[in-house]
Amino acid sequence: MRLELFSHDLSNRHEITHAISSEFSDYYNDVGKFTLVLPMDDYSISIVELDAVLYIVERRLAYEVAEVQFDSDNGEITLNGYSLNNRLNRRIVAESASVVNVETDVYNVVRNNLRGLPVLLATGKGLPETVPATEVYGEELLKKIIPVLTDAGLGNRIVFDYRAKTQTFEVYKGIDRTEGLTAVLFVQERGTAPGLVVDKDISEYKNVCYCEAEYKDGTSFVVKAGTASDNERRELWASFSGDSQQDDESNADFESRVKQYAALQLGGHLNRNGFSIDANGDELGTAYNVGDLVWCVSLRLGVKYKARITAAKYSQDANGSSVKLVIGDPILTVLR
Repeated sequence: MRLELFSHDLSNRHEITHAISSEFSDYYNDVGKFTLVLPMDDYSISIVELDAVLYIVERRLAYEVAEVQFDSDNGEITLNGYSLNNRLNRRIVAESASVVNVETDVYNVVRNNLRGLPVLLATGKGLPETVPATEVYGEELLKKIIPVLTDAGLGNRIVFDYRAKTQTFEVYKGIDRTEGLTAVLFVQERGTAPGLVVDKDISEYKNVCYCEAEYKDGTSFVVKAGTASDNERRELWASFSGDSQQDDESNADFESRVKQYAALQLGGHLNRNGFSIDANGDELGTAYNVGDLVWCVSLRLGVKYKARITAAKYSQDANGSSVKLVIGDPILTVLR
């Protein structure tokens, strides 16, 4: 794994050839992290700095250095930081904005809140995903738009061009690799899912949402989404944060819009099932990539589902390198 470290202003570029160990995580729609341990020699001391950009050449992944630790007794320097999209969290959403057409509106939110941050915006791909009108305001910029992208099944990243020395924010959608001759299947019994860990989690699961809102006259009301009952019922409370009732919008139409919003909130509280496997690093980035939809199968456990590759975790030390895939947010199908 070839690593390069760029100075904070991108004016200097240094190759890292003697890393003691490294760990990186790359997420479809979240902030990744890294830890890099270097020998504390004169060369390493001279190149490490806060806010530097660490670049993995083969994976085309870039990270920002947020912490540098000098351990004199052990003769090591440890760098910690985040994937480059975390730089958007240096800004907040200072003015309220509404997101409906996700790709277009998210780009507008980012564009209107850069305030000198040297981040470019990718050209829109014409992604059609929409969500019920969702207000985005306050808090850190990326933190506020990640839930909207999650609801739409979209990802985000900052693409680092080391030649042009640019950082470009991009909204993107993974490829569906579940159909046709090139479909990707990770199957325990075929040996294509080594190191398999199946995670079933209901700790955050909710299936009925009560959502409070206000009519244009200020009167409060509550709508309910979901039909589960008895012991299976798990309730969630939410407050409507979409566009307020319009002058020409009837109470019934507004209630319907609030109910759509309530149903959307349940999407963040799924009965979670996930795969974690050791991947073939040579195929990641060619046969499939982070963000793609694939099949996950375990005949022994009786599960087969389509799921998105939501993360890749890379590690390397003196014993070698490894890649682990996290595949989550599945559509569960019980095998017959």
